[in-house]
Amino acid sequence: MTLFKPSEKAYKVAKEIVKALAEKFNTSEYQQYLKEGRLYTYTLGNVAYNLSKTLGGWLNKGWITAYYLRI
Repeated sequence: MTLFKPSEKAYKVAKEIVKALAEKFNTSEYQQYLKEGRLYTYTLGNVAYNLSKTLGGWLNKGWITAYYLRI
């Protein structure tokens, strides 16, 4: 059993939320993910930033917070 720090759990949840939203809104980053099989951290940041323009700043703030907790 692998034990995760709470900060890693928060990052993982934020990552899955951003990935799900990228899929729902069929973003170009999601299309890239389908081709490459991987979403990079900076790509997830781009998704969060771009979708926050539509969905609200909470998305980008949440992503940034989870990312900084992780690092």
